[in-house]
Amino acid sequence: MEFRLGVFVNNRGFALLPFLAALLILAACALGLLLGVRYLFDQQLAPVMAGQRTALHETRQERLDQALEAHMDTLILMAREYSEWDEMRAYALNPLENAGFIDEHMYADGWAYQGIELLLILNAEGDLVWGQLTDGDANLLPMDGLVGTLLQDNPLLTSAMGVNSHARGLLETAAGIAMIVSAPITYDGGSGPSVGSFVVGSLLTPTRVQGFAEAADTDITLFRLAADDLPARIREIPVELEGIERGFLTYRSDGRLCQVSQLRDLYGKPLAVVQAQY
Repeated sequence: MEFRLGVFVNNRGFALLPFLAALLILAACALGLLLGVRYLFDQQLAPVMAGQRTALHETRQERLDQALEAHMDTLILMAREYSEWDEMRAYALNPLENAGFIDEHMYADGWAYQGIELLLILNAEGDLVWGQLTDGDANLLPMDGLVGTLLQDNPLLTSAMGVNSHARGLLETAAGIAMIVSAPITYDGGSGPSVGSFVVGSLLTPTRVQGFAEAADTDITLFRLAADDLPARIREIPVELEGIERGFLTYRSDGRLCQVSQLRDLYGKPLAVVQAQY
């Protein structure tokens, strides 16, 4: 073997220079191909995939919003149907003379079938005339501390309202977060002055939240912002969502993609964070 121009040549005269040159050309081609693929991905495929992910998130958020809105519509329908009724009006004005109204129309099983656990009949002064709270199986629960705080802290539920109007929204109660509708008690068809308010409510129990999760086709966890053990990451969400038009954020946690949005109360204040995991 001899040395020529800095390249070793074996005894058979085979030079390494052409071989190395070929390797360099192949490497350059491979690098160019990889850069081209990366450019194509960054400029063409990545935006498409990101758009598809965003569309999927928006679709699931829309499904969740629709499920919540559909249940709220049920509450509005039931509240208006019973509040615009002569018999309800008569009971609110004189419960002693019309006591049979409760046994005949306010039995727990019928309301539980509609997903309603809280019922309140209030007079024109906003005082409680009658009320009941049940669990998901229509079993009566004690209302200790619930009604007084609920009515005292939420004047929208007891204030005089015009005919064909109602108050609706989410509220923090002693029994948990509830979807609540309050409608004025009037004559049949909504005529005449209001003599009180009829309040119906659905508690956001784990079973009900699971139903909303199935409608949105995802796993859902509901975090009460008033909870003492609220994770630090969740506590930051309402601030981060300010100014975001689409109304939700996405991030990764424990290897899963999380989508978070917030629920606001009757007065527009953040009440809870909904975390969906995929």
